[in-house]
Amino acid sequence: MKPTRFIQRCLFIFTLSLLGACPWEGVDKDREYRYYSESENPSIESGVITGTIDFTDGFESEQATKLIIKLEDVSLADAASITLSEITLKTFETVPIQFTIGFNPGDIKEAMSYSVSARLYSQDEDGKEKLTHINTSSFPVLTNGFDNTVNLLLDEI
Repeated sequence: MKPTRFIQRCLFIFTLSLLGACPWEGVDKDREYRYYSESENPSIESGVITGTIDFTDGFESEQATKLIIKLEDVSLADAASITLSEITLKTFETVPIQFTIGFNPGDIKEAMSYSVSARLYSQDEDGKEKLTHINTSSFPVLTNGFDNTVNLLLDEI
């Protein structure tokens, strides 16, 4: 643990104890607690997220033009997510669709929340590209107990 982080945690605990809300009262002494620094979490160190994408309805790959997959920082409430990494797949034939998305491990902070999202675009009858499938649920990765694998489910819109 970095010395500055240790000092910050000690000051935080000291401040809470002065307020009468010491966080150590509810800690289970028989349980091992492990806190990762940014460089110790193996899911973050890899710099890669792997996963699959499946669909809730019938998916017609002939009409699909592109699939955009993003790694996003979703930590801030009532704010737009921040895209950390993005890939676009233009050829895919089998379902579930397998993907790998890279990211910079230095961008990941253990205290933040990250999620993978996907959007599928297809051609309509007029030959125009339109959004046809999105994920309607959150698919968290990397922090808060989640690793670097994810299985997304896309819904037709």
